[in-house]
Amino acid sequence: MGFIDTLKKCFPVKTDKIGTGVIEVDVPQSFYIKELAVYAATSLIANALSQSAIRVYKNGVSVKDEDYFSLNIKPNPNQSASEFWHKVAEKVLRAAPGKGALCFISNHNIFCAEDYTVELKRPFLGNIYSGVVVDDYQLNRKFTAREVFVFKLENTEAYQMINKWHSEYGSLVSSAMSAYKDTNGKKFKLKIRGVQAGDKKFAEEFEKILKEPLKKFTDGDAKIYVEYDGRELQEMESKASAKSSDDTVKLIEETFKIVGKVYKVPESLMLGNITNMNDVVKAFLTFAVDPYADMISKELTGQYGIGEWEQGNYFVVDTSTVNHIDIFDMAEKIDKLISSSFASIDEVRERAGLDIIGEEWSSKHLLTKNYDFMEKVLKEGGKTSEEG
Repeated sequence: MGFIDTLKKCFPVKTDKIGTGVIEVDVPQSFYIKELAVYAATSLIANALSQSAIRVYKNGVSVKDEDYFSLNIKPNPNQSASEFWHKVAEKVLRAAPGKGALCFISNHNIFCAEDYTVELKRPFLGNIYSGVVVDDYQLNRKFTAREVFVFKLENTEAYQMINKWHSEYGSLVSSAMSAYKDTNGKKFKLKIRGVQAGDKKFAEEFEKILKEPLKKFTDGDAKIYVEYDGRELQEMESKASAKSSDDTVKLIEETFKIVGKVYKVPESLMLGNITNMNDVVKAFLTFAVDPYADMISKELTGQYGIGEWEQGNYFVVDTSTVNHIDIFDMAEKIDKLISSSFASIDEVRERAGLDIIGEEWSSKHLLTKNYDFMEKVLKEGGKTSEEG
């Protein structure tokens, strides 16, 4: 179902002129606020996943082969890897109940379907999928469970739950916005002679000649209003006190907070009030992004079977590449990683976003004498590296 079909289903259609391509749908303002909040949350998660590195392991060793190129650089002729994984994440986060993002491999390319149908559910043999659509092109074939990757997580119904909640809460937002505009907006009255009030000719004149200029003038689009003899336009004094926009803003912020909670996105990220970036990003990655990264890792690995996994062939979505690293701030920690033999120079440079050196010595693991076993130190006379 497309966006227009969704709107027509959710909201009353005012005009649907067949053959003209013109469709008017009465959409409440709160609908756009809810969609903006959902977009903010899903886009944050999708952006993080699309920036993550997908590491390919063969025989337990990280490699950069054809699989790595497809998953991290160019999955198909029409998409970069960033665009592809962003699309996958959006499909998962907005999935209908029981569905997720369906991807498949064709001629060494990976594609993410716009839509698909579970034609036959087979708990033991694997489902059969049909009606697969890619970029508005419907494939004339069926897929077995072994031929596709279906990415989905426990909260694939999150978008539907938000819609159900907003069906009630959205009316409060719309009412608050209408009340603010109604109270703070200027009102005018057009005084005309009594004899013209019921005049059919005047009614026609008003609709054809006066109505549009009046609307432009009261809306602030026009600077001059022509006043005819016997007619007078007066601004009305409002007895109600002007309303503050604070109540409306609070209701809108509450929408962002609720949507953020559903998708596990920290409130400060949703509202843009970030005071401690490192802590916020860590919480965001841990609760909102890592579960999806783990799901993608296991789905990619699982489709190749236990035999491949036992041989050390697997995939890992590494979200550590999302966090910004300043090598000067991390200098002491980098030194410790290398000197403790936890990582080689090349491994640390790669994690820091730098090119690896690629020499034999840069790939070795170093260990300073401070980290020697006590038995070895005692055999050498109890001297440490500082004592020479």
